[in-house]
Amino acid sequence: MERFTLYARGFVPLKNRRLSGGYEILLTIRNIDTSLQALSELLSAHHQGDSPDAIDRWVLAQTLTLLSVHADALCAHGLTLALTLSAHCLHDERFAEHFCAQLARARVPCELLTVQFSERSALTDLASAARVLRKLTSSGCSATLHGFGRDERAYQCLRDLPIAGVKLDGDLCRHVASSATAANTVHSLMQLLRGLPVRSIAEGVDTPAAAKKLRALGVDYAQGAMFGAPQPLDRLLDSLGHGLSGHTRIAAADLS
Repeated sequence: MERFTLYARGFVPLKNRRLSGGYEILLTIRNIDTSLQALSELLSAHHQGDSPDAIDRWVLAQTLTLLSVHADALCAHGLTLALTLSAHCLHDERFAEHFCAQLARARVPCELLTVQFSERSALTDLASAARVLRKLTSSGCSATLHGFGRDERAYQCLRDLPIAGVKLDGDLCRHVASSATAANTVHSLMQLLRGLPVRSIAEGVDTPAAAKKLRALGVDYAQGAMFGAPQPLDRLLDSLGHGLSGHTRIAAADLS
């Protein structure tokens, strides 16, 4: 695991300046070609040599260690951290028990943490995913579904899973300003969310035109290249503690 390190990529409010955003935790590799192929091969090698959830447990441990030091700064800024679960862990009740035990031991505010999982992995077995997510969220953290809208059965996730947020599919969001099909699909997805206590986050927002269109469609938050590059998680949390946060309400301010 010594070659792994954690980065963070921010998401910011699109329409309500009073809302706070947060960061998605990214697993990266030090000192090698960080192409998807290289990352995929390294993760595969680790899964063959270690238990299937070894990487998830390492990311959780590192995240909680940093949270225990920087929880006050995150609370002061109203920010959250999103930790992505592998498909295996989404269906592993033993991992859920480990997660809850580690979170209780770390004694950090549970509301600072959200677990993130893919629509595709959830749909392979909704009943199993629901059991694990109920256990995870019983700890006080929240759950976010990412890749929302890739499958026509997306509504089943809203119906059956205890989620507090969705991340709209990046391909849809990236083309929402130039494609009527993408815009109409996002509109339909937002209609599914209407009246539900579920926040929406757009992935892959790289242009002001896309951000403006998504805001007009009612999306709450955006994440993408125009809102800043990923940065090392430890460095980011240190900057928050010193009042030097680069996480601003750029979307709400610059798109008005």
